[in-house]
Amino acid sequence: MELDSNVVNNVITLAEQRYFAGNVFYSKYYPNGVMPPFPEHTDSVEYAAYQTAQNSLRNYLISLDAELVHELKVLMYLGRDNQYYGEPDGMRRFQLLYEDFRAGGWDSKEIEVTVLMEKTPLPQYLRNGMAIIGQ
Repeated sequence: MELDSNVVNNVITLAEQRYFAGNVFYSKYYPNGVMPPFPEHTDSVEYAAYQTAQNSLRNYLISLDAELVHELKVLMYLGRDNQYYGEPDGMRRFQLLYEDFRAGGWDSKEIEVTVLMEKTPLPQYLRNGMAIIGQ
């Protein structure tokens, strides 16, 4: 199993763009961090930029092969939780975590994409995962 670092870097870039666009929108309209149940200001330029960034990330992830999406999910969780498995080798830890997910059964690609999209710190999790596996 070989992770495509170009794909990972593309996801990181798109996720960062989404993060920054979201930060501009939320800090301008919800500086205290409290949002109403239905967001306001959805006609703003900032919201449009955030939605564009969100859609770009989602569309890119959906365009990937399901296997790549599974690998991204595993890398994201490895980078978030740093699963150790008593194994010092990072790529082996990735493989063990991948096998755990596979044994539990993969969700549809769309659900896996949603799981990735839900993680605001996705860029950092993926960077951490890449560092753990030595890439």
